[in-house]
Amino acid sequence: MKNSRKKERTEEILIGHKEKFTQILHDPKGNTLIRLLSGAIVEPDTVKSTIKHQRDSGKDKIITQLAVQATFDPLDIFKKYHNVFFIDTNTKVVHEKKISIATIIEVRNVQIEAVKKGIKVNLQKSTPWYILFENETEIHSEKIAIALLINKLKNNPDYPEHIGIISDHELGKHVQYNTRKLPLFDAFYLPNGYEIAYASADKKNDSILNKLISECDKCSSEIFDNFKRSKKLIIAEREIPLEKIRKIISKN
Repeated sequence: MKNSRKKERTEEILIGHKEKFTQILHDPKGNTLIRLLSGAIVEPDTVKSTIKHQRDSGKDKIITQLAVQATFDPLDIFKKYHNVFFIDTNTKVVHEKKISIATIIEVRNVQIEAVKKGIKVNLQKSTPWYILFENETEIHSEKIAIALLINKLKNNPDYPEHIGIISDHELGKHVQYNTRKLPLFDAFYLPNGYEIAYASADKKNDSILNKLISECDKCSSEIFDNFKRSKKLIIAEREIPLEKIRKIISKN
């Protein structure tokens, strides 16, 4: 019988910098800063905040990881960014076509209020919207979906360049992506003002980050189910060749 008890959560913060530092600070916008031995206050080279539990196998299950700020509260990510986008991409074969569906939810104007039994979170959440495409390239579909999302945002004057993207893909590489030491794919580096954080879609009761990424995953699955029932397939983006991917890159 499966143990239904919630496993104990462990919180961990790692901060790295090329020089020694004596103090960790936070500015009003939620950014993590450090004080060097010289007294100068600067941003650290890398930051990674993790909430996890140990699986029955002994390996760690990561619930959230913010490779952007030092905090034990995942809700602090809403202090750092003007807008936060949750994205989850599912890929299946439907009617003999390899189809990817990325579901996206935008969150803004988050207000956190202390109440008697804890906290109350008020936020503006968009209706889930979708990017549908055939992807026959060697590039993972979630990377393409993130690139397409960024392209849409950068071409929209309503969005300032301070955007957080929550994904459950490639957890181990988020620090390198956010510090622009590693491209998301090909020659596509995250543009300045864009950063990625991680939330697990199968831990929806842990935090609102997990709940929203789980909702994205559920919506993508429902669309696939509708396709199978209707036997009709409407694709917003047909097969995306590398030439088109590189065209997207060139705009960033």
